[in-house]
Amino acid sequence: MTSKGSPNTGICCNCESKYSENDETCPACSNHVGFPNVRFSDSSENVNALIERFLLARKSAKSRGCYKEFQEFRKHIKKKSGVVISMPAGIFRDLIKTPNKIYRNYEQLVQASEISSRGAQFDNLRHAISGCLFGSYNNKIAYGVLSLNKEGLPTYGDVFCLLRPVTIEKRTSFLEENSYRFVEKHNILSGRPVGNWATWRTKHLLALVKLERFIEKGQKETDWENVFFLTNGKDRNLDDFIEAHIYGSINYSSIENAMPAPNKKLGRLEKLDIEAGMSRLEKLKEKR
Repeated sequence: MTSKGSPNTGICCNCESKYSENDETCPACSNHVGFPNVRFSDSSENVNALIERFLLARKSAKSRGCYKEFQEFRKHIKKKSGVVISMPAGIFRDLIKTPNKIYRNYEQLVQASEISSRGAQFDNLRHAISGCLFGSYNNKIAYGVLSLNKEGLPTYGDVFCLLRPVTIEKRTSFLEENSYRFVEKHNILSGRPVGNWATWRTKHLLALVKLERFIEKGQKETDWENVFFLTNGKDRNLDDFIEAHIYGSINYSSIENAMPAPNKKLGRLEKLDIEAGMSRLEKLKEKR
């Protein structure tokens, strides 16, 4: 069922009660009114602003003689892009080997005492940023990266897990850049700017807006994969990528493929965890 009204606040189509921009279900009848991160990204205000930016990017590519490459890049993104989550080796092994295990974001892992806090300053900043972007549902968001080659960010984990589109596409939104950088750049307290977000359906528009400046004549798929996100593998502050926001839970069935982070130094235990997890994942995939 769909709901009428604006994507931020609206009227439930089942009982005609009001729901807020952070609600996933109607507070009166519990009818599902849409994932709030996706509703915002799919709002007419954001989509129109994104299309306007996309048209400017296309015009720029034409003026530089790269229209053919622009269009090919667009097709490639729509066909090949997916969401990758990077995670520590031990968490990957536990997620794959335990059927009832649910992937937890940083806040949930700290609260469950599964990992140690990175310190008050880091935690306060992280809570402030996620609160600005997602309000009261910030603890329901898992973070990933939009990828063209099944790889992720080694600065966030030892294993790259490509998620199955069928399990996440309806509840995933995308942001043009890292949340920290985005909040620093914009005055979020006065409201989230539009034109910087996308849904699964419009993610190719966002990617072309961000990456049009890298398109050159004669480029092929491998050239685009090399600029789709940038990382030196060591410093998160230098990472540049399109951030994926997945609302809700992720378990072993959400994972399509996994691979160790290339060129990352791993200890013996991490290597064993990855081998055990990947072996189990292959067996699980055979049963699908």
